[in-house]
Amino acid sequence: MAIQNKTTPRPYVPVDVAWKAADERVTILDDRIDIEDDAVFVWLKAHLVHAHGHGLTKTVIGTGLLPPAWRAVTRRFSSPVDVQHFINDLGLRADTVLSLQAIYRQLTPASGPVDRAALLKAVGDAITCGQAWVLEARRMKSRFSTKTSEQAFAFINPKLGTNINFQFIARAEGDQWLRGYVPMQHGVVIGHSGMTVASGFDLGQWTVGDMKKQGLSGPLLEKIQPFANHKMFGMTKAQVVALIATLGPVPVLTKDEADICDMIIFTSITNTAKISWDTQAKNKNGVPLFAALPQGWQTVWVSRFYQEGGSPKFSSAINFRSNALAGNWQDAIDALNSYTKYRDRITSEINFLKQQIPPNIHESDNRENLQAN
Repeated sequence: MAIQNKTTPRPYVPVDVAWKAADERVTILDDRIDIEDDAVFVWLKAHLVHAHGHGLTKTVIGTGLLPPAWRAVTRRFSSPVDVQHFINDLGLRADTVLSLQAIYRQLTPASGPVDRAALLKAVGDAITCGQAWVLEARRMKSRFSTKTSEQAFAFINPKLGTNINFQFIARAEGDQWLRGYVPMQHGVVIGHSGMTVASGFDLGQWTVGDMKKQGLSGPLLEKIQPFANHKMFGMTKAQVVALIATLGPVPVLTKDEADICDMIIFTSITNTAKISWDTQAKNKNGVPLFAALPQGWQTVWVSRFYQEGGSPKFSSAINFRSNALAGNWQDAIDALNSYTKYRDRITSEINFLKQQIPPNIHESDNRENLQAN
């Protein structure tokens, strides 16, 4: 592996497909150390190997120069014997041995084939003397990534009379980020995304007036308002960088500021989603009001609003919402399952819906609801 030195001024040179993907995804734009840290985080996730025979621990072993923030959380061993025990455990799996052979070739590029015992000793010695490092999955976390405090969500359900698992939605949004980013895939902005902070708070979808109406003010508003109403549809990373250079510094929030954003935005979107359901369901025989839905259905309904807004244009989203509002619970699940994007998130939502499906609506009532649609 060849991770660049943080002081190197030249552009990144991808060393493999995963590193190239990491580099394309990174849009933390004004600090090279932070760019590198986040790219390393993505790269590491692509290079996890199972340790021992049970897959209970996942580990990355590398030989490249890590940025300080990542070197600080590498695994520390008590002695060379401890290192060798660790390496010997890794050597019990054939797929892990292949990974160790790749490390060995990086350490000794001119060497020929080597037997397993010599391979394990060579990699162990490299870790002992600092030529290689070990990082475990549980330590792999960008320093800008955190989770919304429970206190930020605590008052929303009592205030709105709902029963929603907000942490489920926050996790689906990629957890809470203190530093702004622009979601990208294959070097292009995803959809109509803009600068995003906290738990998927896309500043490009909000005007400054909307932000103020929701109670955002003071230093927090000053940080985020330059990016209000700036959607970056179709932009490459270079175009994003050029635009943001004209707007202002990438926002960096405190933990309290990120929690305030999540509290305000989740409250607003939940209220909109709840009103939308109740307005359309109240005249349909047998369809429960929003507050009477099981937690999974309340949560997924809000999750769809959080990701798609109130008026999605594509058929899978329209079919999910229309079937849910008609009380066609299984048809709604099937429509959600027809999504071709965001499969991990959609699968989690489907599983949540299936935990408790609302009571069936009387067949005649169901036909009446479909005719009303």
